[in-house]
Formats: sequence, C-alpha cells, structure tokens
Amino acid sequence: MKYPFYYWIAVLFYLCVLALSNFALTEILSFYPMGLGTWFLLFLFAFSLGVLISFLFGMKFSLWIIGISWFAISFFSFIIIAVKPAVFYLNSFSGSTALAQIMKIALTTFFTAFGAVVYYSYRLSKDIIKSTEKIRFYEKNIIDAKQEAELLKREAMVNANEMVFDAKKKVQELEKIKRELEVRIREFLQTELAVLEKHEENLKE
Repeated sequence: MKYPFYYWIAVLFYLCVLALSNFALTEILSFYPMGLGTWFLLFLFAFSLGVLISFLFGMKFSLWIIGISWFAISFFSFIIIAVKPAVFYLNSFSGSTALAQIMKIALTTFFTAFGAVVYYSYRLSKDIIKSTEKIRFYEKNIIDAKQEAELLKREAMVNANEMVFDAKKKVQELEKIKRELEVRIREFLQTELAVLEKHEENLKE
C-alpha cells in the first residue's frame, strides 16, 4: 500500500526526536536543563508522534516503523560514539556508555510505541462501539421483521381459513343444486314415461 509522501514527514520528525534522546542525561530525575525537562519533552513528543504515526500508517506498519527507527538511530549512535564520543558529551567510548545511549533511545521508543498502542486501542474501542450499535440496530430490525412475519402469517392463516370456508360453502351450494337437478330430471323422466304409456294405451284401443 502506497502512502502519501507527506506522511513520512512525521517519521522524519520522529527520527529527530530519537536522535535528540542521545543528548539527554541518563539521570532522568536530574533537574538540570538536559535532565527531567528534556526527558519530559522527549516523552511527550514521542507519545504524540506514536499516536500520529499509528493514525497515518495503521498499527502493524507503525510498529515496524518504530522498531526500524530504533534500530537505525541506535546503530548510527553507536557508530558516532565509537568514532567521536564528544558529539554526545562523552569522554570516551565504552560498552556501558554505548549501552546507556541505546537504552535512552529504547526508552523514547517505548513511549512512541505506547502512544501508537493507546491510539489503536482508542480506535478499536470506537469500532467496537459502532459495531455494537449496528448489531443492536440489526437485532431490532430482525425482531421487527419477525413480528411483521408473524402478523403476516396470522393474516394469511385467517385468509386461508376464510377461503376454505367459502369453498366449502360453494361446494355445498353446488351439491344442493345438483340434488335439485337430479330430482327435476327424475320428475321429468317419470312424466315423460307416463305420457308414453298413456299414448301406447290409446294406440292399442
């Protein structure tokens, strides 16, 4: 998935914040200019940038960006400490100083990741609320549809019963007409037979 180029400005700014963490003192509770105040600003910026990066790139890709950024800044910081430690106001290169610089970068990275997770959790909770509202809406529609279907079923049954009743009534009427016709035909035939018999008697005389 391609992202607009201006999205990467946030990543560039985040790399600058990570790089600045090299200059903060390891004594976080120190009230010197590079102590508590600097760490507070770094944490604030890191958290805010974590939220922004998560908003722009999504949770999964933002964690990749944060992890790769930590690795890249840590690697270049290690190279700078090894070549010229005075850049970070260090007297000499040692494993402990390199580890301290990497841990400072990792601490800033942690707050960035925390910001990304907080934003993702917030967005996820909003999606859950929206999904819950949709489910309730659909459930209400289903209940309404079931009630309407039940009413239609009852109405259809009433109509069917009425149709059956009307059909039975018509059948009874037809049977009555049939019986009447049979009686009339029988009477007609009997009358005709009587006439024929009388006519035969007249012929014999």
